[in-house]
Amino acid sequence: MTLNSTLNIDPLKGEKVKLKVAGEVRKQLEVGVNLSGQVDMNLRAQAQLAEAGLPFNVEINSKQLYWPFTGEKQFQADDLKLKLGGKMTDYTLSFATAVKGQGVPPAKITLDAKGNERQVNLDKLAIAALDGTTEFKALLDWQQAISWRGELALHGINTGKLAPEWPSKLEGLIKTNGSLYGGTWQMSVPEMKITGNVKQNKVLVDGSARGNSYLQWTIPGLHVALGNNNADIKGELGVKDLNLDANIDAPKLDNMLPGLGGTAKGLVKIRGTVDAPQVLADITARGLRWQELSIGQVRVEGDVKSTDQIAGNLDVRVERIVQPDVNIGLVHLAAKGNEKQHSLQLQVQGEPVSGQLALAGSFDREEERWKGALSNTRFQTPVGPWSINRDIALDYRNLEQKISIGPHCWVNPNAELCVPQTIDAGSGRACHRQSEPVSTWRCSSRLCRKQRRLAVCLAVTQMSPGTPLKRGCHRVK
Repeated sequence: MTLNSTLNIDPLKGEKVKLKVAGEVRKQLEVGVNLSGQVDMNLRAQAQLAEAGLPFNVEINSKQLYWPFTGEKQFQADDLKLKLGGKMTDYTLSFATAVKGQGVPPAKITLDAKGNERQVNLDKLAIAALDGTTEFKALLDWQQAISWRGELALHGINTGKLAPEWPSKLEGLIKTNGSLYGGTWQMSVPEMKITGNVKQNKVLVDGSARGNSYLQWTIPGLHVALGNNNADIKGELGVKDLNLDANIDAPKLDNMLPGLGGTAKGLVKIRGTVDAPQVLADITARGLRWQELSIGQVRVEGDVKSTDQIAGNLDVRVERIVQPDVNIGLVHLAAKGNEKQHSLQLQVQGEPVSGQLALAGSFDREEERWKGALSNTRFQTPVGPWSINRDIALDYRNLEQKISIGPHCWVNPNAELCVPQTIDAGSGRACHRQSEPVSTWRCSSRLCRKQRRLAVCLAVTQMSPGTPLKRGCHRVK
């Protein structure tokens, strides 16, 4: 039986279709499809529907396929050949084509695979592009757990044509295996080695690692080098003990990536046990640059430990942050203490905003409740200085998802914005302020049961030229 047709729908209007069906359903059924016009393709299929294992054979050939079907071609595949045959319990697959397109480097792709009802074996997937070849081999098995084994090899990959401003040439081999079962997984990278250069800077990645879904990792060693810059990770996050070190020594980051610059040196250590982990950090970076952003210096020091209580200290100091319309001389964050008694201080110096705040409090782990106070808080803004007239009492109840904010006023030379009574806000009930004058403060939704309305008191002479506001107390429902 032969059927000829011409499509009359966009974007394949005028496409000619020829369908041919022959054979017998109980023996061998043959189907042929020929497309000509904007899409030229031949498909031939054979199947023995009545035989065990369902023997079949499918072939697809096309001199050229492209997208979109009309107008400028954004993607094109030439000399496409696909063969799939055998039985459902034992089949082979081969595929070959040459592709090119917008943002896609010209490449030749070949694939050979075989499989059955228990597994698929990817003998080879080869992509010849960028003056080199990328080869991938893999085995995927789902007979019991889902497990895999794979190998990725890079041979002479050169990105100079794809990214002239960041040319690189790479060789490498990465091996991996793992399994997934019952919501848990484990994986191993027994070998990973990549060599080459990026913009005349030598590249080396060398190491191995294994881990699982319980965040238990063993890293015998992982070394990454780019030019004179080095990073190393070594150690173990075990079932009980933690002993992992991460080092960075980057004396010259200039032009390692387009727009990158500066130096960095530091160490992060993870020690202790799973029940009582400890993290120590000591990192310094100078002259950092990324595109239009520059930072004079970053200093991070920390020692945090979790036992029956989380305790420690963290000091972060960032100096000379500059980018268009922003010039911040200093950002300094200092936190110390434990769950029962801790404090945090933040200081910002610069334009367009500068200021400081201090936060102190305590956390009750059994009640999941944090109580504290915000004090010594003031900010310099484009509309003048703002400060609080008293410490702001804060009370957060995690089980109820509610926070209480004590009475206070924000004071400006030309304005005074007050919350005269304690407000209690929960999830979806927080008050917020949009970017309008003070008189536009409102609640996103209703407040707590007792505090049905929020009283906002204004003592304002003038916020900005031409925007007079009246003194008084205004209730926002």
